[in-house]
Amino acid sequence: MNRIKELLSKSKVDAVLIMNIEPLKDSSFFAFSGIEEGSFIYSSLLLYKDKPTLLVTELEELEAKSTGLNYLVIKKLSDIKKKFPKIKTLGINYSLISISRNKKLRFKKVDISKLISQILDQKNESEYHRFKKACNIVNQIAKEIPSWVNKDLTEKSLAKEIEKRMIDLSGEPSFKTIVAFGENSAVPHHTTSDRKIKKDEIILIDFGAKYKNICSDMTRCFFFGNPNKEIMQVYNIVKNIQLESINKIKPGRNGKDIYKYAKESIEKTTPGVMNHSLGHGIGYEVHEASTLSSIDYNLKENVFTTVEPGCYIENQFGVRIEDCIVIRKAKAEVLTTATKELVIIPFH
Repeated sequence: MNRIKELLSKSKVDAVLIMNIEPLKDSSFFAFSGIEEGSFIYSSLLLYKDKPTLLVTELEELEAKSTGLNYLVIKKLSDIKKKFPKIKTLGINYSLISISRNKKLRFKKVDISKLISQILDQKNESEYHRFKKACNIVNQIAKEIPSWVNKDLTEKSLAKEIEKRMIDLSGEPSFKTIVAFGENSAVPHHTTSDRKIKKDEIILIDFGAKYKNICSDMTRCFFFGNPNKEIMQVYNIVKNIQLESINKIKPGRNGKDIYKYAKESIEKTTPGVMNHSLGHGIGYEVHEASTLSSIDYNLKENVFTTVEPGCYIENQFGVRIEDCIVIRKAKAEVLTTATKELVIIPFH
């Protein structure tokens, strides 16, 4: 059963309306339409009688025409009722609709936001190939990063270079790049700053590329100078726990159990804490379902997820190693293949 048929069948509505209108953009617009490129920031997608119809303004008519999909130019949301009078019940993603837009839709409305998430959890072949390309972009950049590091570098200048390189490689940033030097790496979602690098400190970089609407997300650590024994010990513990966590990921297992294993292992064997989930779903959004966290989640084949154990020692340093994987029947397929070893960059 294709996604549109499944959504209409399970939601038990006449039609589904997915609005991708700023500021509340809905990435499921792209998942159900199959559109890979273009912004469509003033468009909606009507799923009716198993057929997708783009509802666009005149501004995006040419883009709509280029997709090959059915499309209709409308001036306002209330026009939908006039154009499709047989629709009585309308499925809506209530998590991404404003009160004012909701009022303009004069149908009996049903919230299908959870159903949309469930259906889009498992990705298709086209999404897999785009995910792989998005991962290959960050794989390539990870190889190049050591050549950009020098004693005059700031967190912001390195982040800027990474994001510029994504564009060179036919992608774009999927989120704002995090670059954390030294003690800043102990803050999991550190805000990249003007701080300059110093000799003998860790560099933590969390970055992702978007390619044809599909996101990647990877974290790697580097060291500028000579790492001490404690840093190497903590780094190797995190690396081994990450590898073991990936080995545990199989369809039918509870993601909560794998998260618990990683968190307990890190906090028992290091002086630091792991104060975030082990992983999250990824695809059209950087953060989708909570796949590996304190919430029960039944792992399924063809789900894209990150695996990112971290260890953070306040005011000292942090280590995080993050990969993008695809859950497969036999074992997880890792798509972020940049080395997991701590890359040591001589001070210069």
